[in-house]
Amino acid sequence: MPAAGNGGALDLTGADAADQVRPDLDKFYAIPPSGLAADPMPLSQLSFLDDRADQPVHEPITGIDRFTRSKAAFYRPRFCEAITDGSKSPESIKNELTQRFEIDDQSCADEIRDFVDSLIAAGFVEQT
Repeated sequence: MPAAGNGGALDLTGADAADQVRPDLDKFYAIPPSGLAADPMPLSQLSFLDDRADQPVHEPITGIDRFTRSKAAFYRPRFCEAITDGSKSPESIKNELTQRFEIDDQSCADEIRDFVDSLIAAGFVEQT
């Protein structure tokens, strides 16, 4: 278990450490003080805990930043399968991501389109 008082995310959130993510990585799954959520939280309510600053900051993520900070997870097969559902068209994936992240700016829509194009190029989604 990680040492208490090291200023990491566990200390900042008051969470308890669970299993270590990997033996060679000083990261742990966390159990929040309020317990685990029974249902997934809406993507429109993401927040970010930055413990790299002199004063740690916990702030809501807004606009395209919600998608940008989450995007890397979608390259993992499980997440990609969850958003593509194995049968969705590239257009329906774009629409679903835009809706779930509550994005209404055209430049943000362009970033989502580019992301879905990268899923097609990687073979996760078939071009229709």
